[in-house]
Amino acid sequence: METPSSAPAPVVMLLSLWCYAGEPWRARVVDGEARAHEFDSPFELARYLCAPLPPPAPSDCGLR
Repeated sequence: METPSSAPAPVVMLLSLWCYAGEPWRARVVDGEARAHEFDSPFELARYLCAPLPPPAPSDCGLR
């Protein structure tokens, strides 16, 4: 069983969905690195959200 201390850090994303009368729905996901991803297919959105996350990019800031 996995303990909370060994769990990976959470990933925060902003998901926006919108639909206007007579138009197909749209979605946008802004990931933790402020990159926006646009979707007009629920299947592509689900594929993106279910895909394994890439390792975080190295950063020059923070404690060493």
